[in-house]
Amino acid sequence: MFGGASASLPALLHYSSTATSTAPLPTDSSGQPLRIPVFIYHTVAENKPGETKSQEAYSITPEVLDQELSYLETHGYTTITIAQMRDMLARGTTSPIAKPVALTFDDGWVTQYKNALPLLKKHHQTATFYIYPNPISKDERFMTWDQLKEVKDAGMEMAGHSYTHPLLSKLTPEQLHHELYDSKTLLEEKLGVKIDDFASPFGYTSPAVVAELEKDGYLSGRTTNRGMLHVATSTMALTGYLVHQDLFDFEWALEHGK
Repeated sequence: MFGGASASLPALLHYSSTATSTAPLPTDSSGQPLRIPVFIYHTVAENKPGETKSQEAYSITPEVLDQELSYLETHGYTTITIAQMRDMLARGTTSPIAKPVALTFDDGWVTQYKNALPLLKKHHQTATFYIYPNPISKDERFMTWDQLKEVKDAGMEMAGHSYTHPLLSKLTPEQLHHELYDSKTLLEEKLGVKIDDFASPFGYTSPAVVAELEKDGYLSGRTTNRGMLHVATSTMALTGYLVHQDLFDFEWALEHGK
Protein backbone atom coordinates (compact mmCIF):
# COMPACT_ATOMS: atom_id res chain seq x y z
CA MET A 1 0.00 0.00 0.00
CA PHE A 2 1.35 3.48 -0.80
CA GLY A 3 2.95 5.25 2.11
CA GLY A 4 3.32 2.07 4.17
CA ALA A 5 0.90 0.22 6.41
CA SER A 6 0.51 3.14 8.79
CA ALA A 7 -1.01 5.49 6.17
CA SER A 8 -4.74 5.98 6.66
CA LEU A 9 -7.18 5.82 3.76
CA PRO A 10 -8.46 9.40 4.27
CA ALA A 11 -4.88 10.67 4.26
CA LEU A 12 -4.17 8.84 1.00
CA LEU A 13 -7.29 10.21 -0.61
CA HIS A 14 -6.35 13.71 0.47
CA TYR A 15 -2.83 13.31 -0.89
CA SER A 16 -4.07 11.97 -4.21
CA SER A 17 -6.56 14.77 -4.79
CA THR A 18 -4.13 17.54 -4.00
CA ALA A 19 -1.23 16.01 -5.92
CA THR A 20 -3.14 15.73 -9.18
CA SER A 21 -5.14 18.96 -9.10
CA THR A 22 -4.07 21.94 -11.20
CA ALA A 23 -5.11 25.55 -11.06
CA PRO A 24 -7.51 26.65 -13.81
CA LEU A 25 -5.93 28.53 -16.70
CA PRO A 26 -6.54 32.29 -16.90
CA THR A 27 -9.42 33.67 -18.94
CA ASP A 28 -10.02 37.08 -20.48
CA SER A 29 -13.51 38.36 -21.26
CA SER A 30 -12.37 41.53 -23.04
CA GLY A 31 -13.05 40.06 -26.48
CA GLN A 32 -9.79 41.45 -27.85
CA PRO A 33 -8.19 39.54 -30.77
CA LEU A 34 -5.23 37.35 -29.87
CA ARG A 35 -2.03 37.57 -31.87
CA ILE A 36 -0.87 34.01 -32.53
CA PRO A 37 1.35 33.57 -35.60
CA VAL A 38 0.49 30.41 -37.55
CA PHE A 39 3.16 29.37 -40.06
CA ILE A 40 2.35 27.05 -42.96
CA TYR A 41 5.03 24.71 -44.33
CA HIS A 42 4.97 22.14 -47.12
CA THR A 43 8.11 20.37 -48.37
CA VAL A 44 11.38 20.67 -46.46
CA ALA A 45 14.20 19.87 -48.87
CA GLU A 46 17.24 21.20 -50.66
CA ASN A 47 16.54 23.29 -53.74
CA LYS A 48 16.71 21.40 -57.03
CA PRO A 49 17.80 22.86 -60.40
CA GLY A 50 14.86 23.60 -62.66
CA GLU A 51 12.27 24.13 -59.94
CA THR A 52 9.44 26.47 -60.87
CA LYS A 53 8.60 29.57 -58.85
CA SER A 54 5.52 27.75 -57.58
CA GLN A 55 7.60 24.80 -56.37
CA GLU A 56 10.06 27.13 -54.66
CA ALA A 57 7.20 29.00 -53.00
CA TYR A 58 5.99 25.83 -51.27
CA SER A 59 9.40 24.53 -50.20
CA ILE A 60 11.96 25.48 -47.60
CA THR A 61 15.45 24.10 -47.07
CA PRO A 62 16.37 22.27 -43.86
CA GLU A 63 19.01 24.93 -43.22
CA VAL A 64 16.46 27.75 -43.22
CA LEU A 65 14.03 25.76 -41.05
CA ASP A 66 16.87 25.13 -38.60
CA GLN A 67 17.54 28.87 -38.46
CA GLU A 68 13.85 29.64 -37.93
CA LEU A 69 13.53 27.17 -35.07
CA SER A 70 16.71 28.61 -33.52
CA TYR A 71 15.19 32.07 -33.78
CA LEU A 72 12.07 30.92 -31.93
CA GLU A 73 14.23 29.40 -29.20
CA THR A 74 16.41 32.43 -28.66
CA HIS A 75 13.63 35.02 -28.80
CA GLY A 76 11.29 33.60 -26.18
CA TYR A 77 8.64 31.98 -28.39
CA THR A 78 6.74 28.85 -27.40
CA THR A 79 5.40 26.55 -30.10
CA ILE A 80 1.86 25.29 -29.54
CA THR A 81 -0.51 22.90 -31.29
CA ILE A 82 -3.71 24.02 -32.96
CA ALA A 83 -5.59 22.31 -30.13
CA GLN A 84 -3.79 24.56 -27.65
CA MET A 85 -4.56 27.54 -29.85
CA ARG A 86 -8.26 26.66 -29.78
CA ASP A 87 -8.13 26.60 -26.00
CA MET A 88 -6.50 30.02 -25.93
CA LEU A 89 -9.16 31.45 -28.24
CA ALA A 90 -11.92 29.96 -26.09
CA ARG A 91 -10.37 31.53 -22.96
CA GLY A 92 -9.64 34.82 -24.71
CA THR A 93 -6.00 34.88 -23.64
CA THR A 94 -2.68 33.22 -24.47
CA SER A 95 -1.70 33.27 -20.77
CA PRO A 96 0.35 31.68 -19.28
CA ILE A 97 2.30 31.62 -22.59
CA ALA A 98 3.55 35.08 -23.48
CA LYS A 99 4.64 34.50 -27.09
CA PRO A 100 2.90 31.50 -28.66
CA VAL A 101 3.43 30.44 -32.27
CA ALA A 102 1.91 27.52 -34.20
CA LEU A 103 3.92 25.63 -36.81
CA THR A 104 1.87 23.63 -39.31
CA PHE A 105 3.00 21.18 -42.00
CA ASP A 106 0.59 20.37 -44.82
CA ASP A 107 0.01 17.25 -46.91
CA GLY A 108 2.30 14.59 -45.39
CA TRP A 109 5.42 14.93 -47.58
CA VAL A 110 8.18 12.46 -46.69
CA THR A 111 10.65 15.37 -46.50
CA GLN A 112 8.75 16.52 -43.42
CA TYR A 113 9.59 13.18 -41.77
CA LYS A 114 13.19 13.08 -43.00
CA ASN A 115 14.14 16.73 -42.55
CA ALA A 116 11.60 18.61 -40.42
CA LEU A 117 10.96 16.09 -37.64
CA PRO A 118 14.63 15.77 -36.60
CA LEU A 119 14.92 19.56 -36.43
CA LEU A 120 11.73 19.88 -34.38
CA LYS A 121 13.16 17.31 -31.95
CA LYS A 122 16.54 19.05 -31.89
CA HIS A 123 14.97 22.35 -30.90
CA HIS A 124 12.31 20.80 -28.62
CA GLN A 125 9.47 22.27 -30.67
CA THR A 126 6.00 20.98 -31.43
CA ALA A 127 3.92 21.28 -34.60
CA THR A 128 0.65 20.27 -36.22
CA PHE A 129 0.75 17.98 -39.27
CA TYR A 130 -2.25 18.24 -41.62
CA ILE A 131 -2.45 14.97 -43.59
CA TYR A 132 -4.48 13.86 -46.59
CA PRO A 133 -4.38 10.06 -46.60
CA ASN A 134 -4.80 9.17 -50.27
CA PRO A 135 -1.05 8.98 -51.08
CA ILE A 136 0.09 7.68 -47.68
CA SER A 137 2.07 4.42 -48.06
CA LYS A 138 1.37 4.55 -51.82
CA ASP A 139 3.51 7.39 -53.17
CA GLU A 140 7.18 7.55 -52.20
CA ARG A 141 7.03 11.34 -52.10
CA PHE A 142 4.75 11.04 -49.06
CA MET A 143 5.09 9.41 -45.67
CA THR A 144 4.06 5.88 -44.81
CA TRP A 145 1.62 5.10 -42.02
CA ASP A 146 4.52 3.91 -39.87
CA GLN A 147 6.36 7.19 -40.40
CA LEU A 148 3.23 9.14 -39.50
CA LYS A 149 3.00 7.13 -36.30
CA GLU A 150 6.58 8.12 -35.50
CA VAL A 151 5.65 11.76 -36.04
CA LYS A 152 2.67 11.34 -33.73
CA ASP A 153 4.73 9.48 -31.10
CA ALA A 154 7.26 12.32 -31.15
CA GLY A 155 4.55 14.54 -29.67
CA MET A 156 3.28 16.20 -32.83
CA GLU A 157 -0.42 16.90 -33.36
CA MET A 158 -2.10 15.06 -36.23
CA ALA A 159 -4.86 16.78 -38.19
CA GLY A 160 -6.97 16.40 -41.35
CA HIS A 161 -6.46 17.84 -44.82
CA SER A 162 -9.23 16.11 -46.86
CA TYR A 163 -8.94 12.67 -48.51
CA THR A 164 -7.52 13.47 -51.97
CA HIS A 165 -6.67 17.20 -51.75
CA PRO A 166 -9.31 18.49 -54.20
CA LEU A 167 -10.53 22.03 -54.63
CA LEU A 168 -13.48 21.88 -52.25
CA SER A 169 -15.49 24.45 -54.19
CA LYS A 170 -15.87 21.96 -57.07
CA LEU A 171 -17.42 19.18 -54.98
CA THR A 172 -21.00 18.03 -54.58
CA PRO A 173 -22.30 17.84 -50.99
CA GLU A 174 -21.79 14.06 -51.08
CA GLN A 175 -18.19 14.42 -52.29
CA LEU A 176 -17.47 17.09 -49.69
CA HIS A 177 -18.73 14.80 -46.94
CA HIS A 178 -16.51 11.98 -48.20
CA GLU A 179 -13.42 14.20 -48.32
CA LEU A 180 -13.89 15.53 -44.81
CA TYR A 181 -15.56 12.70 -42.91
CA ASP A 182 -13.93 9.62 -44.44
CA SER A 183 -10.44 11.11 -44.24
CA LYS A 184 -11.01 11.94 -40.57
CA THR A 185 -12.24 8.42 -39.85
CA LEU A 186 -9.30 6.79 -41.63
CA LEU A 187 -6.69 8.94 -39.89
CA GLU A 188 -8.25 8.18 -36.52
CA GLU A 189 -8.30 4.45 -37.28
CA LYS A 190 -4.72 4.30 -38.59
CA LEU A 191 -3.08 6.62 -36.07
CA GLY A 192 -5.15 5.95 -32.96
CA VAL A 193 -5.79 9.61 -32.21
CA LYS A 194 -8.79 11.91 -32.41
CA ILE A 195 -8.70 14.23 -35.41
CA ASP A 196 -10.23 17.57 -34.41
CA ASP A 197 -8.50 20.07 -36.69
CA PHE A 198 -8.59 20.60 -40.46
CA ALA A 199 -6.74 22.60 -43.09
CA SER A 200 -8.51 23.27 -46.40
CA PRO A 201 -6.69 22.23 -49.59
CA PHE A 202 -5.52 25.37 -51.41
CA GLY A 203 -6.84 27.34 -48.42
CA TYR A 204 -10.42 27.40 -49.74
CA THR A 205 -13.34 27.71 -47.37
CA SER A 206 -17.02 28.67 -47.55
CA PRO A 207 -20.18 28.48 -45.43
CA ALA A 208 -20.81 25.00 -46.91
CA VAL A 209 -17.32 23.83 -45.95
CA VAL A 210 -17.68 25.22 -42.42
CA ALA A 211 -21.08 23.55 -42.03
CA GLU A 212 -19.63 20.20 -43.14
CA LEU A 213 -16.66 20.58 -40.80
CA GLU A 214 -18.98 21.16 -37.87
CA LYS A 215 -21.23 18.28 -38.93
CA ASP A 216 -18.26 15.91 -39.14
CA GLY A 217 -16.93 16.80 -35.71
CA TYR A 218 -14.01 19.09 -36.50
CA LEU A 219 -13.26 21.87 -34.02
CA SER A 220 -11.18 24.12 -36.25
CA GLY A 221 -10.46 24.88 -39.90
CA ARG A 222 -7.30 26.56 -41.17
CA THR A 223 -7.10 28.51 -44.42
CA THR A 224 -4.07 30.02 -46.19
CA ASN A 225 -5.41 33.56 -45.86
CA ARG A 226 -2.78 35.82 -44.35
CA GLY A 227 -3.29 37.09 -40.82
CA MET A 228 -1.93 36.80 -37.30
CA LEU A 229 -4.93 38.02 -35.28
CA HIS A 230 -7.61 35.56 -34.16
CA VAL A 231 -10.80 35.52 -32.13
CA ALA A 232 -12.96 32.69 -30.83
CA THR A 233 -15.47 33.16 -33.65
CA SER A 234 -12.74 32.64 -36.29
CA THR A 235 -11.84 29.11 -35.24
CA MET A 236 -13.31 27.60 -38.41
CA ALA A 237 -11.35 29.99 -40.66
CA LEU A 238 -7.97 30.38 -39.01
CA THR A 239 -5.46 32.48 -40.90
CA GLY A 240 -1.72 32.01 -41.20
CA TYR A 241 1.44 32.78 -43.10
CA LEU A 242 2.96 30.70 -45.92
CA VAL A 243 6.66 30.22 -45.24
CA HIS A 244 9.07 31.00 -48.08
CA GLN A 245 12.81 30.58 -48.56
CA ASP A 246 13.67 33.69 -46.65
CA LEU A 247 14.63 33.90 -43.00
CA PHE A 248 14.13 37.67 -43.01
CA ASP A 249 10.55 37.19 -44.26
CA PHE A 250 9.89 34.73 -41.43
CA GLU A 251 11.32 37.06 -38.80
CA TRP A 252 9.38 40.04 -40.13
CA ALA A 253 6.10 38.10 -40.12
CA LEU A 254 6.78 36.77 -36.64
CA GLU A 255 7.58 40.15 -35.15
CA HIS A 256 5.46 42.55 -37.19
CA GLY A 257 2.81 40.66 -39.19
CA LYS A 258 -0.85 41.41 -38.46
